[in-house]
Amino acid sequence: MNNVIAVSPTSLALNVVPGDGPKRSYTVAQALLAYQSRLMDSSWVTIRYALARAASDLGFYDYDLAEVPWNQVDAPVLQELVRRWSADMADSTVKLHVYAVRGLLRSCFTHGLISHLDYLLLDEVKTKGGVNEVGRGQYVEDGSRRELIASCVNDDRKTLAARDQAMIALLFGSGIRRAEAVNVTIENLDLARGSFRVTVKGGRYVEKYLAGWAIKPLREWLAVLASQNQTTGPVLRRVSNGGRALADMKPNGLYVALEKRSILAGVPVIKPHDARRTVATNLIRAKGISFARIALGHSSITTTQRYDMTDSDEVRAHFMSQIS
Repeated sequence: MNNVIAVSPTSLALNVVPGDGPKRSYTVAQALLAYQSRLMDSSWVTIRYALARAASDLGFYDYDLAEVPWNQVDAPVLQELVRRWSADMADSTVKLHVYAVRGLLRSCFTHGLISHLDYLLLDEVKTKGGVNEVGRGQYVEDGSRRELIASCVNDDRKTLAARDQAMIALLFGSGIRRAEAVNVTIENLDLARGSFRVTVKGGRYVEKYLAGWAIKPLREWLAVLASQNQTTGPVLRRVSNGGRALADMKPNGLYVALEKRSILAGVPVIKPHDARRTVATNLIRAKGISFARIALGHSSITTTQRYDMTDSDEVRAHFMSQIS
């Protein structure tokens, strides 16, 4: 970097008017510790690296992270960080760094170190959308899916964690599109049969099926909703900072939620359509392309073929195994 952002211990302090702002009964160090406690060890390594880069760009080269006045980072400062990072980082890396800083600032907010207005303004800072360079998405290994689930199990935000497990179960347990996932309702979910009905692309109302492992997290999420007297309506919902299930999610909200969960789990960012492609590839490998076409609801087998993520290394390994 040619220059650091015009932020220093002195300049930060000058931006604070005594008595003007939230009452500070906690410290930044306590907010940082609370943030770290929500993350798996593997995730904290990644988040800590991103925070260290942010601290350095803010001018705090030799400071311990707990000594950096993160609560004084406002929306314009965060936007400047985004602008600079965008100049020399991939979009996904910028998103990771912004997620790391936002997570800590959220902890500062919940500890009374940032005002509600300032926090809302911070949430308005956007990064530009990434571009799928390959165009085919990615195949998600079972290990990465298990890491997603594990990050939910270790997350002390119980309502959010239960919602995310249900989201992962719907996407990876059935292979539906994100626009379909947010339209699944409690009334049309039959966990006893492992199935649900939903309107799919083209306006058709069809029955879909769930993998056996996906039933338990969905049942647990429905129990959480029932405890909040929400027994009808959409399965997937937004969750408030206080742990209250709110209105239904939008497709973009699901996209962001899965992206955030990927970062927390310490796995490469997974997109909703990656889940569909993964399910498609597994179906093709296990039952053949005709079976996969029916399961995915494709009208053309050519469409299904495009979903097969079998890579060249796997093909090569197959041929190499044919030794006689």
